[in-house]
Parts: sequence; C-alpha cells; structure tokens
Amino acid sequence: YLPGHKVNNGIGIHIGELILGNIGSNEKKAYTAVGDVVRIAEELEASTKNFHTPILFSQAVKEKLLNHEKSLYLGDIELEEKKFPVYTLPDIDQKNG
Repeated sequence: YLPGHKVNNGIGIHIGELILGNIGSNEKKAYTAVGDVVRIAEELEASTKNFHTPILFSQAVKEKLLNHEKSLYLGDIELEEKKFPVYTLPDIDQKNG
C-alpha cells in the first residue's frame, strides 16, 4: 500500500484452446500457457490503457455472455495483421485517461 498512489490494473479476457503445462528443460521448467488465445488476452490487457477501461474482452467472450447485447463495442485491436473487436460492459467504471 502506497498512500497517495493509485494502482490501476487492466484485465483482458479471451477464450479458446491453448497449451498449458511445464515447459523447459530439466534444469529450468516453468508452468505456463501458450497459444494464440494467450497472445490475444495479453493484447487485450495491454489495450485497457488505450481504451481507458479496466476490463476488455473479445468477440468470443461477448458471444458467451448471457446479456451480450449490453456489451459496449469500443473499437478494434490489431494483432499479427488481424483485427479483433474489443468490448467492455456499460457498468464498468471508466478510468480517468
């Protein structure tokens, strides 16, 4: 806790298939997730700053939401020459730029 300092975290949510497990050699292993789904979620998380909102999610997540019609389309992100629509929810507090 740092008095007088605000901590802003961004959350990027995407769903899909990935590889999860111990990766590495006998000398050094790491439990990690790899795959396109991970890269997209990382890009969504990084884009929360640009869109000034704490949570962003993909079209794939939007389609799984019960009240998906309430999702707010904010624009697109580009990753590896592909564009991905970006959404948030209307009741998420927006960050102050």
